[in-house]
Amino acid sequence: MEKISLGISVQNISKTLGDKLIFRNFSMEVSAGEFWAILGKNGQGKSTLLKLICGMMSPDEGKILYTPSELNKDVFSFYRYFSASAPWINYDFALTTIECLEFLGNLKPYRKDVSYNEIISVGGLQPFLHVPLKGLSGGQMQRLKNALAFFQDTPLLLLDEPLSHLDEDGILLYQKMCKTLTDKRTVMVFSNHNEKEFFFCNKIHEF
Repeated sequence: MEKISLGISVQNISKTLGDKLIFRNFSMEVSAGEFWAILGKNGQGKSTLLKLICGMMSPDEGKILYTPSELNKDVFSFYRYFSASAPWINYDFALTTIECLEFLGNLKPYRKDVSYNEIISVGGLQPFLHVPLKGLSGGQMQRLKNALAFFQDTPLLLLDEPLSHLDEDGILLYQKMCKTLTDKRTVMVFSNHNEKEFFFCNKIHEF
């Protein structure tokens, strides 16, 4: 992918889901290359904000703009510029872990400087490489989601409660990726105040 630095401008957005008001005139600025922790309890809008930022939802009012400005021309093409790990992402394919890596790598390429073997090693995927996705435990699935997000070649990395279901080994793998695979990326971590998830962030917004 063409190397770009990506910034986000959230401008006076409002959003209602069902009969619940999630945001009213909410704004924030995320400059390219910043590491943000978005903190709040469950139900306060963290995941909704993530979905709005990456175009999975649209605000009822207000707008979200990206830098560079050409990214605003086609919201559908923005898919190429972000990667995400989140509890609500569901890889329910009839594939094994290694087949999933290969399939998703064709849809959104991985970094050119890494091999499948490195993704498998750094992500801690080897023990369940040939296990069908439907047979993975919660912790194994979370390792897979995190590895995919970190190694996809994108300027924007969105991490929603990335330590869900992980044991201590999984947490250490995640923290290593935070230190080695976030250079020159804009990163937003959406967390329920778990400091191990956002230890590397230097910007904080709390709902």
